[in-house]
Amino acid sequence: MSKLSVTGILSGAAIKYIAMSAMLIDHIALCIPYIWRYHEIYMVMRGIGRIAFPIFCFSLIEGYYHTSDIGRYILRLFIFAVISEIPFDLAVGFGKIVNLSHQNVFFTLCIGLCMVYMFDNELTPMIMKIAVVVAACIIAQALRADYGMFGIVQIFMLYVFRRFRAGRIISVAVLNVYYGQPAGACALLFTELYNGKRGYGFKYFMYAFYPLQFVLLYLVRKYI
Repeated sequence: MSKLSVTGILSGAAIKYIAMSAMLIDHIALCIPYIWRYHEIYMVMRGIGRIAFPIFCFSLIEGYYHTSDIGRYILRLFIFAVISEIPFDLAVGFGKIVNLSHQNVFFTLCIGLCMVYMFDNELTPMIMKIAVVVAACIIAQALRADYGMFGIVQIFMLYVFRRFRAGRIISVAVLNVYYGQPAGACALLFTELYNGKRGYGFKYFMYAFYPLQFVLLYLVRKYI
C-alpha cells in the first residue's frame, strides 16, 4: 500500500472529532422539531453538518491504508451499522423501530470499504474493478444507505486521488456542489491539514458515538 506524503497540523483523531462535532450539530437540527421553527438557525446547523461525511470518507481511506487487518476493519463497520440501525430509525424515523426507507451511514462506509479493498487488488482485471464500483453504487442505492451512490463515488474519488491533492480537492468540491450540499466542500479546510499521524483518540468511542447520539436525541425529543 502506498504512503501518503502529508504536512499539516491535524491528526487523524483530530479531524474525526471535528467531523463528530459537525455531525452532532447536524443531527440535533434534524431530530429536534423545536429547532425547525427557526429556519435560519436550522439551515446553518445543517450546513455545518455537511462537512462531516467527506471527513469520514477521507478517514475511511486513511484507515484502509493503515489497518493491520482489513477483514476486522470491514467487520467492525458492519457490526456498528447493525447496532446503529434501530437508534438511527428511532431518531430520524421519529419513533419507528424499523424504517427501511433510509439506512445509516455505517452501511455506506462498509460498502465503500469493501469496494476499495476489491478494487485495490492488483490481480483483479480492470473490467472486474469497474464492475465492483458499479455494484457498490447499486447496492448503496438499493439499500437506501445514507448518501447512497453519491457516498460511494466520494469514497472512490478520495481513494483514487489519495496522493494527488489537486484531484482530491477538485473531486470533493465538485461532488458536493453537484449533490446540492456545497458546504460539504468546507471539509477540505480540515482534511488538507492532516499530518499523517493517528493522534490520540478512543477508537471504539468514535464508533459508539454514532448510535449513542441518536439514542440521546430520541430521548430528548420524546421526554423534554
